[in-house]
Amino acid sequence: MALIVAGVIRYLHMAVLAVAMLGWLAPSRELLIAYAVFMILTMLQWSVCDNRCILTIWEHKLSGVESGPGAESFIGRILTKLTGRKPSSRLVDGLSYSIGIICLLLALFRLYGMVS
Repeated sequence: MALIVAGVIRYLHMAVLAVAMLGWLAPSRELLIAYAVFMILTMLQWSVCDNRCILTIWEHKLSGVESGPGAESFIGRILTKLTGRKPSSRLVDGLSYSIGIICLLLALFRLYGMVS
């Protein structure tokens, strides 16, 4: 049962990643505000959990995978599949925060009419 829940969390994580990457394109002011709050809370959660996503921690715990610092992250697994090389934790963390901040800024710029 735990492995099934871990699989569900993996798919939920994919959906959360899609929202994080594309949410700044939301068509309404209310959705942009909700997205901005979501991104800020997400990045705060990463920093509180030593640059690890709570969904990754839960998935690892349920599937019996090591989940301490240095364990492979969700984004790290995606980058490994895309490039064929395992990225460093530092690279994954830097990319995650950089892309998160860029997407958040795009949402804020759209909220304040700086980008259409």
